[in-house]
Amino acid sequence: MFNNYIRGGSESATGWFPDNPNEENYEDKLYPSEDKYIFFVICLVLYLMTIIIVVGRHNFIKLFSSKEICVIITYIILNLCCSSYMFLISDESYLVCKYPFNCERGLNDTIEESYYYYAISEEELYCPKMSKMIEYYLKEMNKYSEDCEVSEFGCCEYTESCYVYSEYEYDYSILEYDVENDIVEKDKINQEKLNIKGDNCVSINEDYDMIRKVIEVYLEKLYKNDVEFMIWYGGLYSFIYIVIECMLFWCKDKIEKDYEKMSGSV
Repeated sequence: MFNNYIRGGSESATGWFPDNPNEENYEDKLYPSEDKYIFFVICLVLYLMTIIIVVGRHNFIKLFSSKEICVIITYIILNLCCSSYMFLISDESYLVCKYPFNCERGLNDTIEESYYYYAISEEELYCPKMSKMIEYYLKEMNKYSEDCEVSEFGCCEYTESCYVYSEYEYDYSILEYDVENDIVEKDKINQEKLNIKGDNCVSINEDYDMIRKVIEVYLEKLYKNDVEFMIWYGGLYSFIYIVIECMLFWCKDKIEKDYEKMSGSV
């Protein structure tokens, strides 16, 4: 038997995974790369460049003598925003999940499984059920149909016999018998059958590649949530940047006027 890993995110990948993985294996293969830090660095550099340009044109004596500290205030606001962003992503942790994609006969008629390992954010609390991942997959692939029951061939069905029988530690001979005689439990999904055999249906019991695709698409959902979060923060940062630019422009004119008054009165 053998295991594979599936990593989501911007650097998605699949490949061989050890039988008894440890935390180092998880960090190396499963956890998505923290490309959010690049976003943070770009924002920070952009703001620092603006402040350096302004400070370079007006020395600190002028700033303080005019009693205008808008640059310092906006810089503090910037740091608060950046710090809050870093706090939100610094403690991000992952929950490692696994799903069997193949079952074979082991010693003493036991079931030996091959697993797909993958990681999700601990915010989800539990590893997602396959039914939930299939539903999301069908919607993303535009194959979801709530009216499949009234179609010519009805709704598709799928079975998780490998997962269920291994989870409850059945003998392999029982699994084999039930599969051969088609008496395994089946669940309906909201996908329309295009023929009597349901050749178009999502099948995860014997199709290893389909299981991988379903998991990959679901992991992409989690990555999309991260991207939306980054876009939201990007919009917030852009707004703060515009405010800073306006304040600095106002400070520049005010500083020059105050400095001219001070120079004339000396």
